[in-house]
Amino acid sequence: SWKQRTETSALRSRLVLSPDFEHRLWRVEPLVLIVSPDHALAEAGCIERDRLVDLPMLGGEPGSGTGRLLTEYFGELGVPRSGMQLGSTEAVKQAVRAGLGVSLVMASAVQDEVRSGALVALPIPGLEKRLQLIWRKPPGNLHPPGFVRHLLEEADLAG
Repeated sequence: SWKQRTETSALRSRLVLSPDFEHRLWRVEPLVLIVSPDHALAEAGCIERDRLVDLPMLGGEPGSGTGRLLTEYFGELGVPRSGMQLGSTEAVKQAVRAGLGVSLVMASAVQDEVRSGALVALPIPGLEKRLQLIWRKPPGNLHPPGFVRHLLEEADLAG
């Protein structure tokens, strides 16, 4: 699938994995379109891929993991144009709240704002990010480091 190809190519482009490193899927995170509550799309329910292409986006820098994911997801339609490059997810959320545009972010990054009504998150069918944990294997130890074990156990409990 396109998601697995993107995940594999992202791993290869970021690291040359040696026997000293290990990686595992941590979780699959849906991406959502965030809009201000008074935006025309706030009541849309969900957004299809072809409607996203014409929206000017905030953030979504090409070259980031998300940028590569979007290039693969949109394919021949082309990636939505980016109106403003902002330095962090928090800056993007504030700009969207202020009505300066819309953005694609991981759903977990806007849970509090959606719950409080400060932002609206619209699901996008089939758009998700596969998050990997990568760590250096401790010498002589077959188990991942404690924090990695904690994250993997939390993921198992949630799954």
